[in-house]
Amino acid sequence: MAAAAAAAEPVAIARNDVAAATTSVSQQDDDESVTTEGADDVRDDPALTKLVSVVAGFERANHEPAANIPPRREKSRLLQFQDSWYKSYPWLHYSPTLSGVVCFVCAKAHASGILKFETKAEPTFINSGFFNWKKAIQKFTAHQNSSCHKQAVLLLHQTTAGQPIVAQLSTAHQKQQQVARRCLLKAVQSTKYLLRQGLAFRGHVDDDSNFHQLLKMQAETDVELRSWLQRTTNFTSHECVEEIQNIFADSVLRTIIADIKNQSKIFGIVVDGTQDINSKEQLSLCVRYVDSDLHVHEDFIGLYQQDDTSGRAIAATIDDMICRVGLDMNFLRAQTYDGGANMDGKYNGCQAIIRDRFPLALHFRCAAHSVHLVAQHATEADAIIQDCLQWVQEVDKLFKRSTKFHRIFETIVTNSGAAVHSSNIKPLCPTRWLCRHSCSLVSCRQI
Repeated sequence: MAAAAAAAEPVAIARNDVAAATTSVSQQDDDESVTTEGADDVRDDPALTKLVSVVAGFERANHEPAANIPPRREKSRLLQFQDSWYKSYPWLHYSPTLSGVVCFVCAKAHASGILKFETKAEPTFINSGFFNWKKAIQKFTAHQNSSCHKQAVLLLHQTTAGQPIVAQLSTAHQKQQQVARRCLLKAVQSTKYLLRQGLAFRGHVDDDSNFHQLLKMQAETDVELRSWLQRTTNFTSHECVEEIQNIFADSVLRTIIADIKNQSKIFGIVVDGTQDINSKEQLSLCVRYVDSDLHVHEDFIGLYQQDDTSGRAIAATIDDMICRVGLDMNFLRAQTYDGGANMDGKYNGCQAIIRDRFPLALHFRCAAHSVHLVAQHATEADAIIQDCLQWVQEVDKLFKRSTKFHRIFETIVTNSGAAVHSSNIKPLCPTRWLCRHSCSLVSCRQI
């Protein structure tokens, strides 16, 4: 009898559970929607400690086997949870405390407080639990497509990833900046190459210029550069390219000045002026110094427009140029000019004015100019040499202007058996004898 009583007690308990489950199922069946009802209660529910215990300690949803989940009876049918639902709805989380399933994503997001402003929360899938297996697929699908669930997935992903929307936008912006910076460096390198080789940048049309063609050649193997060039950008404009050129020029100039200051300190200047194609006077300045290995360097510093060609104005310009590049005029030890009165004048010449302020800046007349002038006057003093040079110039003009006489000249040179064959006569410059020394020797041999 005792054994029979013990066996009857679990049956009674099971019947009571089924009755309670049936009542709960009936209550959930009467609810046509679980979307908005009780949303305010979820936000203000003081029993959030119980909610935290549902998802606390879980890094992923608890997929309890269906065999361990109690079935639910509806009238004459016994409804069982299906394991296949975990595959279709991976966010399902079984809570033994609630004896039902909740949405792991929504519960986790709500427990973290990131869904407190969501007005369409679903209490059934957050804190009360769902166990109406009859309408499981219908309710699971509706919840998965709800705005609350989508918002929870997005916010929870951003929280776990550690990058909010602002940070993600910032990351994309940084990537674009990196690509633009790398493409700009390509343009800078192309500018450096053309400057180093002394090639022209522009053409009659910008697309046919050396600069643009060099970039297009690199873009053939660089997809990012090709896309960057197709965008509207000012980094390849004339103004930007000229700015890059000025940056390179300033860099070279700073290097020269640093070498002078660190290795020599004292220096000399070589100044000369000439007119450009627009009949404007241009003053060139070169610095001459000796490095620590006793090697002589002569570097070009700059070209400056000179409106006033008087000695005092030129001296002021030189003083200004030296100060601008960062050198000290007190370390000036030599100054070299041509033989012009405004440069070489004893009282009002540029050298006299500078030496009056800086006595250690000795003046040396340009030896090349002196030799040129001596040679020029020597040739003018002898009529035979003067006529000979004039005839060489006239013959050269004849051969260049007439195709017939040019072929005759080539035939003569070929039949002469000369070791060096020249297709024309080298022109002579009457004021540049040192520069044209080789031309003079070749012309004499040809004559």
